[in-house]
Amino acid sequence: MATVKLFLDELRPTKGGRFAIRLQIGHKSSKTTIKTPYAIPKDYWENGQIKKRCPGIANVARANADINKRLSKATEVIEQLNGTALIRRLSLTDLKRRIEVACSDSDLVVSDSFLDYMEAFEVRKRATNKRTAEIYGITRRKILAFQKGAPLMFADLSVSWLNRFDLWMINRGNSANTRSIEFRNIRAVFNAAIDDDELPGVTLGDYPFRKFKVMHEKTAKRNFSIEFLHALYHKKGLKNTEARDLFFLIFFLIGINLIDLFYLEAVHDGRIEYRRRKGGKHYSIKLEPEAMALLKKYKGKNRLLFYGDRMKVYNSFKKYATSAMRELASELNVPKLTTYYARHSWASIARNIGVSKDDIRSALGHGDNTVTDIYIDLDRELIDKANRQVIDAVINYKPKKKPANS
Repeated sequence: MATVKLFLDELRPTKGGRFAIRLQIGHKSSKTTIKTPYAIPKDYWENGQIKKRCPGIANVARANADINKRLSKATEVIEQLNGTALIRRLSLTDLKRRIEVACSDSDLVVSDSFLDYMEAFEVRKRATNKRTAEIYGITRRKILAFQKGAPLMFADLSVSWLNRFDLWMINRGNSANTRSIEFRNIRAVFNAAIDDDELPGVTLGDYPFRKFKVMHEKTAKRNFSIEFLHALYHKKGLKNTEARDLFFLIFFLIGINLIDLFYLEAVHDGRIEYRRRKGGKHYSIKLEPEAMALLKKYKGKNRLLFYGDRMKVYNSFKKYATSAMRELASELNVPKLTTYYARHSWASIARNIGVSKDDIRSALGHGDNTVTDIYIDLDRELIDKANRQVIDAVINYKPKKKPANS
């Protein structure tokens, strides 16, 4: 029989000397935990509740209501499963996931603590998009490091605080674009709090981003010319042929994202069909002969490509691809080469040979699921034609002859 209870995790204190409040799940003689958005001093935990006047918890009653609601949700999930055949089949990980999803349906934590609210916001994101939740988690952990364990309330998020946080990131070597991501995440959480009826104390009057502008650098161009790609495709005696093949497979598949490439499973009627991990949009790409040849060369058993047999998780494949592209760049004596260059090069070449911006946008999956995008998706022939034109432009490239001296 599965069980759940609230407890204060006294074995893993935070840098600020606080202890996380967690749900402990028991199932099949094993245990796991789910973290709530709260971490408090040990002396302020009593009989499964946060004591009054707890530092960093502006509204203790609301915080206790929130953790009790999470416990109630978890208990409800377990009570519905206990005594059924399903509970015997579920692993502890499966059960934990079901409880996390149930708890994510709760209202965001009712607290004046920005970090508490941000963690609850992250939990909600995790239920629909794990990668997006991870990005918010990176921002939250940076804030925790900057705060050195001190609480951060919504009222503390002033222009002055944002400037100090920005300087701290600069001193850590973070680029303008990296810092821009962190500030956009903070702004998104603040906007959610303003719209949250359970947080009437957070208003537009507190909004610091009217006077603080999020800056970013223009991303350097990451594309190669037709001439360069033609020479690379036909180059003899290359040592890093597998890296070149991976680069061109991405290119032939219209700059497919690396994570989507890793999880491809099958070919359907001469096309690959999948939902993008980023955003969940359905995608369909016709396999041109050049792409099909590479798929056959690197055919896998469990997934479409053998990378899924060699590497069980995507992060391993990502590290391999990054290293392979770096070695290929070194062999070719170019400053930088990543898998993104395949995607950017496809778009640049498509534009240069006359493919419309709308078709390029659709081909790269930048649609917003508007009515226009739905009609574009219905006519995949435009995208198929554009991809064939881009591939031909590279493979069959012929340099223009210089005019003879008169």
